[in-house]
Amino acid sequence: MAEAIFNHFANKEGVPARAVSAGTIPATEVDPQVADILSRHAVEYTKQVPKKLTDEMLSEADYIVSFGCLIPDMFPRDKFEEWLVDDPQTPEEYEHTFRSIQQRVAALHEILRKKK
Repeated sequence: MAEAIFNHFANKEGVPARAVSAGTIPATEVDPQVADILSRHAVEYTKQVPKKLTDEMLSEADYIVSFGCLIPDMFPRDKFEEWLVDDPQTPEEYEHTFRSIQQRVAALHEILRKKK
């Protein structure tokens, strides 16, 4: 969800950055409820597939956001941020998670604009 939201709004706002999402234990497919919430907000996601996080991805990243699966002390503070969000179960919780990530993405876009 975060990758799709980040890239959607980066494209709309002209933010010169691209997100790649990966997990330590990736799912086999995009969660249908995530697909539903992204579709309802007109956020493109169809080219996304769950990916396994690699050391190469981490070393190439300009900025790393973790949802509780990485150890913050492993990364420079100016390159790492932890976004703890609840694992949604209901449509209302998926909406809340979408809004929470959208707000955090907007703040991250501001940080990235200032760095460039």
